[in-house]
Amino acid sequence: MWKQRSKTEERESVKRKAITFASAVLVLMCIVAMTYSLGHGRSITMPSTAVDRVVVSETNGTTFTITDARKIEYLLQFVDHHRNGWRRPWGTFPTPAYTAKFESDGTMLFVVWIGREGSGWIGFAANSRGTPDQLLRELSEAERSELLNELLDTSGSR
Repeated sequence: MWKQRSKTEERESVKRKAITFASAVLVLMCIVAMTYSLGHGRSITMPSTAVDRVVVSETNGTTFTITDARKIEYLLQFVDHHRNGWRRPWGTFPTPAYTAKFESDGTMLFVVWIGREGSGWIGFAANSRGTPDQLLRELSEAERSELLNELLDTSGSR
């Protein structure tokens, strides 16, 4: 025969159901967040202003400026080719091996960071109002090598 529950048992049952529902919602939110971060990510938009120089800095303090139009065009095409798949880092932005600031008439338009060897990332931030959105994207070692070969070839720099 069916036994009626006490008010205390009824409250405990409702509490368990609420906790189960909240846990399910939390798990669903985590799945959605992970899917978003692992998916295609965001796209970046290249500024329409013409870049006339790229200032490159290495972590050892070495700095040089690229002014060669062909080399700048190559670097712009490389970044544009990788315009999809960007995401915000979960934690602190990683320390880059190289920083490339793309400028026009002395104004920084955007910056590209290149991760250390084996790290597999490239970073981007546009010079926009407020805090720039610092984004990351995966980069294979072959792509990193291709980019660094062009970036570190100092012909066309001063």
